Amino acid sequence: MQLKKRMRAVVAVFAASMIGAMGLGFGASANAATGNPDLTKKGSITVHKYENPAWADAKNNGTVQNAPQGAKSINGIEFILQKVDGINLTDSAAWDIISKLTYTEGGTTAAAEGKTYKLGTEKKQTTANGGVTAFENLEAGVYLVREGNVGNNKIVKKAAPFFVSIPFPSKSDAGSEWLYDVHAYPKNTVSDDGTKTLNDADSRKVGDDAKWEIKFSLPALGANETYTRIGMEDELSPYLKYVDEEVTLGGRTLTKGTDYTVTVTNETKADNDVTDVQKVTVEVTETARAAAKANEEFKVILTTKITGLPANGEIANSFGPIVNDYKPGTSTTTNDRPIKVGDFRLKKQDKDGGAALKGAEFAIYASEADAKAGKNAIVTGTSGDNGEIVFTGLVLGDADSKNFWLKETNAPAGYVLVKDAKEITVTKGVSNSVELSIDNTKQTGPNLPLTGGTGQMLLTLGGVAVLAAAGGLTVKQVRRSRQSA
Repeated sequence: MQLKKRMRAVVAVFAASMIGAMGLGFGASANAATGNPDLTKKGSITVHKYENPAWADAKNNGTVQNAPQGAKSINGIEFILQKVDGINLTDSAAWDIISKLTYTEGGTTAAAEGKTYKLGTEKKQTTANGGVTAFENLEAGVYLVREGNVGNNKIVKKAAPFFVSIPFPSKSDAGSEWLYDVHAYPKNTVSDDGTKTLNDADSRKVGDDAKWEIKFSLPALGANETYTRIGMEDELSPYLKYVDEEVTLGGRTLTKGTDYTVTVTNETKADNDVTDVQKVTVEVTETARAAAKANEEFKVILTTKITGLPANGEIANSFGPIVNDYKPGTSTTTNDRPIKVGDFRLKKQDKDGGAALKGAEFAIYASEADAKAGKNAIVTGTSGDNGEIVFTGLVLGDADSKNFWLKETNAPAGYVLVKDAKEITVTKGVSNSVELSIDNTKQTGPNLPLTGGTGQMLLTLGGVAVLAAAGGLTVKQVRRSRQSA
C-alpha cells in the first residue's frame, strides 16, 4: 500500500519534470485503468516537428495536439533514439532517477545523482509526411531522444535532448494515467531563407563584375538566448571569383576586421570539370552581434567576377545563412536562381556568291539607341577566315534569352557597310552553329570607257563631223582651182 502511494507521488513529480524539460506536449493512447503500469506491454514514441510551435492552446498532458492554422511542419529532420540501460522500472527508486537524468551532447552515457547509465544502440529516423516520425514496438524502459542531422533545414537551435519512459505517466483534469504511445513536439527556431539577387545592370558579359545582394532577417530567440553566430556562406560557382563585399546589419554599416570577418577558401568540389571553387564566409564579430535584434536585416553586397561560360549557360546562384547553430552544408541551395549566360554566332558573306568575308567588324549593344549612336558597346568582334564571329558570354540575367542590338562598324575592304542596326535574340548556353548570316555588297568601281551604246554613238557622230569637215575642205580646194584656171 505504501509502495503504491510512493509510486503515485513519484509519477506526479516525474510528469511535471518531463514537461518542463521538453517544453512541448505529449499525446498518447493510454491505458484507461489506473494502478500499476503494465511493463510487458510495448509502446511507441512519435515525434512531430514544427517551426517555432508556440501554440496558445497546447496541452502538455500527453494528448495529440491540433496544430494551429499556419503552423509549418518540417520534414527531413533526423531524430536519434537510444534506450537508457540499467534502469529497472519495477523499482520505485528508479522513477526518482528518471526525473533527474541529464545528457551532454556528444556523450555516450546519461547521468543522475553522480551515477552514469550507458546508452544503447542508436536508432535513427527522419521526419516526413508532415514532419512526423514514429519509433514503434518499444519495450518498457527509459529512452533518450535527441535531434540529429537537420538536412537543409535552417534550424537556428536544435531541440534539447529529452527522456521518455514507456509507459509514460500523464496527468489530466480527470486524473493520472499510463501512456504507452507517446507523442512529442520538440521546439525549433528556424532561420529566414533569405534572398540572393543579381544586379545585372553591372554585368553584361564574361569578364565583368557581378554584384549579388544577399539578405535575410534575424529570427526571434527565446528568453535568455543570444545570437552566438550571424553571417552567411556562399560557395561560388567555378565561373565566379570573389572580389569584395559590403556588409550591413539592421541598416548599420559594418567595418571589415572590426565588425565582421571574411574567409575565402578554395574547395575541390568539381562542377562541369572545373575544380577551383571558392567558398566565401562572412561572420559578424561578437561586438557587432551584441547590438543585433530580432527581425533586423543582415545584408551583404558580394562582388564577384564572371570568369567563364558553362556549357549549359547557367552559373549557379546560392548561399546559406548562418545563425547560431545553423551553418549551411555543401548541399545547401538557398534561393537558387542561376544567372544565365549565352553566346551569339554570325557569319559575314558576299551577297552574290556567298563567299565568307574576313575583316568585318561588329558590335553588340544593350539598346537600339546605343547601337544607332555607336556608344556603350557591350562586346566587339571581327570576322575570321571563315567569315564567322562568336560573341562569347553575354549575360542574360535570370532569363533563358534576351534581346540585344547588332551593328556593323567596319565593312571588309571592297564592300559596302551595312548601316542599319539589327535586333537579335541571344539564348543561354554555348553556340555551336551560325545563328545569323549577313550579306555584303561589293563597292561600285570607277567608270570605264565603253565601245557600245552611248560611246559608239559618240564615235559615229565624231566620225561624221570629221568627214563633213574634210568634205568642206575639198569643196574649197575645187573652187580655188577653177578660179585660177
